[in-house]
Amino acid sequence: VGVLDAPGRPALLDVTEQFLLDFGMKSTKELPPVDLLMYDTVTRITEGAPGDHVRRAVPRPLVIAIDGPSGSGKSTVARLLSEHLGILTLDTGAMYRSLGYKALRSGIEPSDAEAVRVMLASTTLEIDLSDRVQKTLVDGEDMSPYIRTPEASKAASDISVLPGCRDYCVRIQRELGKRQALILEGRYIGTYVFPDAPVKFFVTASAEARAQRRLKDLEKAGIETSMEEVLKEMEERDRQDAERELAPTRRAEDAILIDSSRMSAAEVVDVMIDVIRQKEREQPMWRTAPGGHTE
Repeated sequence: VGVLDAPGRPALLDVTEQFLLDFGMKSTKELPPVDLLMYDTVTRITEGAPGDHVRRAVPRPLVIAIDGPSGSGKSTVARLLSEHLGILTLDTGAMYRSLGYKALRSGIEPSDAEAVRVMLASTTLEIDLSDRVQKTLVDGEDMSPYIRTPEASKAASDISVLPGCRDYCVRIQRELGKRQALILEGRYIGTYVFPDAPVKFFVTASAEARAQRRLKDLEKAGIETSMEEVLKEMEERDRQDAERELAPTRRAEDAILIDSSRMSAAEVVDVMIDVIRQKEREQPMWRTAPGGHTE
């Protein structure tokens, strides 16, 4: 319960642990200044009809799905949108990259279903979002420094098509999405992981534009390669992702398509914010769980 007279940080009178979970926060200190998106929908309890605060529709944790091919800018866009809305973001690709990297380091071929199944049986994968920056931990080790190489990318593509690995990761993703508001970015969030997500985007770009972005990222990381090699790897990854039998990369029917080839990340986020605000105006109950009520 809170009081808000103008856009800014609300004065919270009572906060439950569930409130913090729903909004992906550890404490009220993480509350960002209220954006107009939120301010437009804020009402005081005293302005409602008697009893409205006792029996009302139950809002489910907000899940925003951002899908698209490799190098389309999903991770950058998700991070910026997260900062704007104050919602945590989950890079699902990092999960597959981390498991693929463990397989390589263990001498396991990432496409070997049986060997990967045995590996997963003794693997603990954890997602740490406590500092608002994702850490993907495999057996307690942060994989972040190792998973942005071409080898890790190829391993992720191979291991992600395995039913056992996919189910292993999706189970974790769904559990996180049930407990707190999340922006998830990947390749089949809106079509498979959260097909009922209220907000879905499919971000794409030309192969050349995506390869150029990936090349810059690799150069920043001190990895030497060429535009030709990156483009070849990306086209092969696109083919694998589109042709795989299990959850291929494709746009959900109700996802908003955004071609970022000639757009900055900030411009893409502006489009997303406009879509979310329009949804707020046109569908006031857009985050309500069907038939859900509190007593």
